[in-house]
Amino acid sequence: MPGKTRQANKRQVYTDYLKSPRWRALRAKVIFRDLGQCRMDIGGNRKCLSRNDIEVHHLTYVRFGNELMTDLATLCHDCHKRLHQQQELKHGKGQ
Repeated sequence: MPGKTRQANKRQVYTDYLKSPRWRALRAKVIFRDLGQCRMDIGGNRKCLSRNDIEVHHLTYVRFGNELMTDLATLCHDCHKRLHQQQELKHGKGQ
């Protein structure tokens, strides 16, 4: 089960990073930049703008651990969950 072990290691690295001072500072800057509002596009050139259960989403993992502000977006928990579900369906995961 080397694949599962590798996946578990990646998950642990990610979890540890989210606890780091660097991530916490970057997260705070992104939330400040986005005015503490969800930036999810909900159609019709509108954004969700919820301030409930705010999270920061990686738009790309290309610079993981050394992200630029443009690599990240503020989302509410509901929109973040919905986005990941859509991505899993698109990429064939969870089937």
